[in-house]
Amino acid sequence: MRRMIACATALALLACGAAASVLHLFDACVPLLDPQQGVVVRRVTFLSRYSQPESTVNAAVWPYRPNVGPEEETSGEANPAALLGVKVSVVGLVPGEGEQPALTVDLRQLRPLPESMRERHPEVSRAEIVRGVIIALNENLRLAGVEDCRLVVVGAREHEDLAEMRFPPVLNREPTETPDQGEG
Repeated sequence: MRRMIACATALALLACGAAASVLHLFDACVPLLDPQQGVVVRRVTFLSRYSQPESTVNAAVWPYRPNVGPEEETSGEANPAALLGVKVSVVGLVPGEGEQPALTVDLRQLRPLPESMRERHPEVSRAEIVRGVIIALNENLRLAGVEDCRLVVVGAREHEDLAEMRFPPVLNREPTETPDQGEG
């Protein structure tokens, strides 16, 4: 009886271990608030157990806190897209799934700029942050090896400050495309 319990326990532990995700490091681009330049897109490193290539693409809107020196002030949240509540979902990124790669940027629940951000960066607008997200997503698709990804932006028309923005219908098609081209 003890052997059966030990065997069942060992099998259960083996099954749990096989289903567990493995932590891995990966690079992704995120929009960051630079004290001198406003919104800039930079390549940073994340540690995650989420799947690839979805993690690389989605990281554009994940919270990010950069390291600071020992005598520096705590940096706080540096990715303004995460503070505003920009959401991203992707489908068809894995080759062979049969779907055209598609990325949806959801701005319907976009929050206002936090007061502290407006005080430190009065020149930064939500439109500039959304532009930074689109640039970061395009770069992340390139890093993930995904080409010709259809882009759908929902909710921009619901916000007066974003209603006139134009978005490209496809990302990572031409290296020279900018977020202000195309229809949205």
